[in-house]
Amino acid sequence: MKAAALILTLLVSVPLPAHHGTGGIYNMSKSVTLKGTVTMFKFVNPHVLVYFDVSANDVVVNWLGEGPSVINWTRTGWNRNSIKAGDQVTITLYPAKSGKPEGVLAKMVTGNGKEWCCETK
Repeated sequence: MKAAALILTLLVSVPLPAHHGTGGIYNMSKSVTLKGTVTMFKFVNPHVLVYFDVSANDVVVNWLGEGPSVINWTRTGWNRNSIKAGDQVTITLYPAKSGKPEGVLAKMVTGNGKEWCCETK
């Protein structure tokens, strides 16, 4: 009985994974700038997501740019209709340490010059 109570106490007291920090997953000391075509724009919480294709040497790679929350974007004049699939974008992001084609958005400029910049820190 005491052993079961001890095990239960240990299980309950183990810290659960919390929201990830960007520094653990992404290289926050080196940004990259990519030009591509939006394939999907998800204006959702907890993070706005921009999927975009980058072409180089006849190879197309689909990237994911992860931004901050919807409220951060709306404060700078963006909404769910600000970009759509097919739009041209230039995106600066902090890439994944793993080498996966994804990163934290630092800046995005659309083909018509509309700019979103900078996660609120």
